Amino acid sequence: MNTSDQETLRYNLVRWGIKDMELYNELYDHIATSYENREDKNQPLQAHIDDVFLASFGGYAEFKKDIANIRHQYIGAFYKSVWKKTGRQFYSGWVLVPLIGALVSSIFISTQNSILNIWEAAFFIPLAFAQLMIWIFRYRCRTQNLPFSRSIVNREVRGFSVILYGLLVGLPDIVSRIFLREELNILSNLSQEPAFIFPITFLMLTHAFICIMLLVRKFNWKPVTI
Repeated sequence: MNTSDQETLRYNLVRWGIKDMELYNELYDHIATSYENREDKNQPLQAHIDDVFLASFGGYAEFKKDIANIRHQYIGAFYKSVWKKTGRQFYSGWVLVPLIGALVSSIFISTQNSILNIWEAAFFIPLAFAQLMIWIFRYRCRTQNLPFSRSIVNREVRGFSVILYGLLVGLPDIVSRIFLREELNILSNLSQEPAFIFPITFLMLTHAFICIMLLVRKFNWKPVTI
């Protein structure tokens, strides 16, 4: 494709609201390949997009539905990789890190505030780094004048970093507010019970360590475009 065709393709992807790097690159490659293999070599790119590419989906409305499905497939593939590949790597040896950390914490740290600080740090540090890198990714996209500004994988890494805290803190508090009309900080309550210090610390440190592994191995630190 010549420069004019590249601009036309980019214009359409932006017009369709494709802001995720993975979707943008996949659609760009798919359309470019379709155009290169078109039957009518005199057909301009815009006509090919309208009459062939979008028509193959059954029109623009159906195309948008397929885009949502593709995005869900990316998300599903991400979590499948987390549970199988990253989880397997973690439990093959790295599990000793949070295990030792939990043992040290439960043996040598006795104050409630110190335990709570460890639990909160295990949540906020990975989340803070994930959010910071999302901002940096967005800044790099802007400075490089790229047509997208985010990454599906990056957002899911950030989302994964809040899952455990949301289940342990957010969900019980919401239920308590609805049914009991009072606030509930379950971590604060658990930190007062010595029997829960080791398992909760191990759980929080394990989640934090897996988040760090995802940041290092899966996070898209730099935008990549075709």
